[in-house]
Amino acid sequence: MSKDNYERVLLEIDADPRIPGAKPFVHIGSLSYSTDKNEILFLFGSVFLINNITCGEDGFYTIEMTLYSDYDHQLKPTFDQMRNKYYHGEISLLTFAQVLYDLNRFDEAEEYINRYLHDLPQDHEDTARCYDLLGSMAVAEGDYDKSLIWYNQSLEFKMRTLPKGDPSIAETHKSIGDVYRKKGNR
Repeated sequence: MSKDNYERVLLEIDADPRIPGAKPFVHIGSLSYSTDKNEILFLFGSVFLINNITCGEDGFYTIEMTLYSDYDHQLKPTFDQMRNKYYHGEISLLTFAQVLYDLNRFDEAEEYINRYLHDLPQDHEDTARCYDLLGSMAVAEGDYDKSLIWYNQSLEFKMRTLPKGDPSIAETHKSIGDVYRKKGNR
């Protein structure tokens, strides 16, 4: 990515630690290498509501955000819908990669999936999900041969780790069949 694609951004975050249901955060300024930093670390999976975005005369964008709480009744239906689509247990790099995939940001999604795969323990259940998502991205990009490699890796993993007849195995067989259909090999 070239430097021209970047914008300067200032994040103004309203985060009240007393809000029930909000992810925890902590001031880590004392741990920073730079003594003049006032840094806050938010737990991975924290969600923010964007209140306003402005661009000042100096070219800096200011994004005003509020830390989201699970108990916010206005946002709960939207967040529940997103949770049902992306949330499969614990929020992870794979969850984030799935969101990037849905935004057609395949290179970034692949980067997060590969990082996640590298950190997963052997035979972790998310391994097959990673392979399936990589296969889906390859299909979306029209690289059917690459998608078959990923789907076959997923199938081999599932056949080795899941009980015989698990529906996920059939889903991967279907994905492989769909790729062959798209390639014209019936």
